[in-house]
Amino acid sequence: MLLYDTSDVVLTVEDDGVGFLFTETNDRGMGLLNIKSRLSPWKGKMEVDSKPGRGTFTSIVVPLV
Repeated sequence: MLLYDTSDVVLTVEDDGVGFLFTETNDRGMGLLNIKSRLSPWKGKMEVDSKPGRGTFTSIVVPLV
């Protein structure tokens, strides 16, 4: 879902899949960490909530101001 108002753009992605264990120290790929680093110049934030067996919720917030 993509939402925006006068102060933020918010993108959320959620699934009820198999999930995964994500931490910034054990991420073997570059995908999610690459997205997080690309948000930095715009003071954006990314959160990932996922655990094996229960799906994943990811949100990205980028301030417009």
